[in-house]
Amino acid sequence: YAFKFAEPNIILSSRVNPASRILYERHPRDRVQKVAPWLTIDGDPYPAVVNGRVVWIVDGYTTSNHYPYSQHRSLREATADTLTRTATAVLPTDQVNYMRNSVKAVVDAYDGTVDLYQWDKADPVLKTWMKVFPGVVKPKSAISKGLLEHLRYPVDLFKVQRDVLREYHVTDAQTFYKGEERWKIPEDPAGAQGTPSLQPPYYLSISSPGEKAGPQFSLTTVYLPNSRQNLASFVSVNSEATDKNYGKMQILQLPSDTQVGGPSQIANTFSSDSGMKQALLPFSQDKDTRIQRGNLLTLPVGGGLLYVQPIYIQREAAEGAYPVLQFVVASFGKDVGFGQTLDEALRVALKLQAGDIPTDDPDDAEAPAEPATPDVPAAGKTTSQYLEDASARYSEAQAALREGDLAGYQRKIEDMNAAIEQAQKALK
Repeated sequence: YAFKFAEPNIILSSRVNPASRILYERHPRDRVQKVAPWLTIDGDPYPAVVNGRVVWIVDGYTTSNHYPYSQHRSLREATADTLTRTATAVLPTDQVNYMRNSVKAVVDAYDGTVDLYQWDKADPVLKTWMKVFPGVVKPKSAISKGLLEHLRYPVDLFKVQRDVLREYHVTDAQTFYKGEERWKIPEDPAGAQGTPSLQPPYYLSISSPGEKAGPQFSLTTVYLPNSRQNLASFVSVNSEATDKNYGKMQILQLPSDTQVGGPSQIANTFSSDSGMKQALLPFSQDKDTRIQRGNLLTLPVGGGLLYVQPIYIQREAAEGAYPVLQFVVASFGKDVGFGQTLDEALRVALKLQAGDIPTDDPDDAEAPAEPATPDVPAAGKTTSQYLEDASARYSEAQAALREGDLAGYQRKIEDMNAAIEQAQKALK
């Protein structure tokens, strides 16, 4: 081996001993593919701690391109999004019309041992492979409770399903034939500029409307109408393997007469917000600093949709620099709020005071607090006086920003804008 790899330390190093091993296939996906080459492997393995050991969990699919009366889809095209360029593996270009998440594979991170577990007990394709290779796939009953708690709904299967659902959510034959109500997957507003790609699904803990079971770990995505940028629907699938509703999808379809902004529209709203622009101005002017906008998340909350996006700052000149969370931006309805935490951002967006606690129960809810009255200068001043007031509000905003009072900073910026508007009116 020292000769094969041109590595003398294999002979000279005292760390190499009779218990040492050389692993030819180190990646979890590659090891599962070697054990079961008849499986299509999910592009996003994930680690978990099960019974005190670190393991990699890999989803395996049985696929076919000969299932009768079914439309063919390219796995690569259906699963391509922002993450397939950087974080997850790309699936092959196979054209399939049958796909089942039949196997959950577990790869021990210490010794590389691969265990395959039957997940879909009704899949005839897997049953056939189990007859061809008896004993390779363990029965579903062999999955331990500790492992079961870490299993989740596979992301690549969900991507293929959402690709099909764009057209097949329509139940009326005539409407389906005309294609008038087709949906499309939005582009990722947090993706690299100049290389548009689809927004990936996100794992979130959400409370679905009409269910009282509490927040559930779910895999989520959104759709847009085929010819517009406003939101058409929000789709989630139960991703808790221990739940009896695992794999159940829920579609929250918005009425056609509503105009809830889609991800790109909300991203533009965040970027154009005057308070947010002022807060990011010192970082944008620093050549050694890079502003990174995180994933734009969509969550159903209180009969509406909440948008949340983190903003990170990274010092490029420093060695070993990494992104640091600087702000969190939130939008519920038309108002935008930002702060150093999600709680601060929501309170600004909802115009809540420091001690207010929102509630969904009308019996427990108190009268809503009156929104703070902006410190707008009194009417009847000259243009120069209005501009002086605007300058004073800006100075107060910068002082609040230095003290970390982002809610006060945003109020002062709004007051400054109000004073500028009054100055423009006086000038006319």
